[in-house]
Amino acid sequence: MATAFCGVEYDNIFIYGKYIHARKAEKTDIYNFDNNMNKIELDGIIALRSTQNSDYSIAITDEEKYAILKNNELKEFLYDYLEYIDDNKFIAGKNEKYGIIDDNNNVVIDFKYDYLQNIISEKIIQGTYKVKEDVACEYMDYNGNKVEYRSTNIQYPDEVKDYIKEDLGYGQPYYIRKEE
Repeated sequence: MATAFCGVEYDNIFIYGKYIHARKAEKTDIYNFDNNMNKIELDGIIALRSTQNSDYSIAITDEEKYAILKNNELKEFLYDYLEYIDDNKFIAGKNEKYGIIDDNNNVVIDFKYDYLQNIISEKIIQGTYKVKEDVACEYMDYNGNKVEYRSTNIQYPDEVKDYIKEDLGYGQPYYIRKEE
């Protein structure tokens, strides 16, 4: 069943942050909530994702690549993955490795990590990568400077004797209650 939006019938309509994506057959129209529902005209872009910074959005191309949209200007460099982290910096993925770039495509943290996690509360990045059969972790600030960081278990800070520590291989342990 088609749904009418802006006077046009669409097959699907979904909201992603400040953007409305309206799809009809193989074509997607994108509208901006924050800009009087203006239609966004960007060739080859099938979706937009808003970020915490209103100057930036993340565009998804029809080739399923990610690009930075800064103040309605689409940056030409493409990645397999993009995630806004702070200021003008993004976690980016290419060739199955992750690093950090700025909005001008300058590499801030090299693409050597198997996984990067933004620890927002601490404003640091946890990078993990394989060393032989083990997983190594490094912690960095958003500028790529190494920092000392130890994760703490806030949920069970003092006594974990009734719990079993598990590790997913990314350096962040979790605890499960022992069977009785």
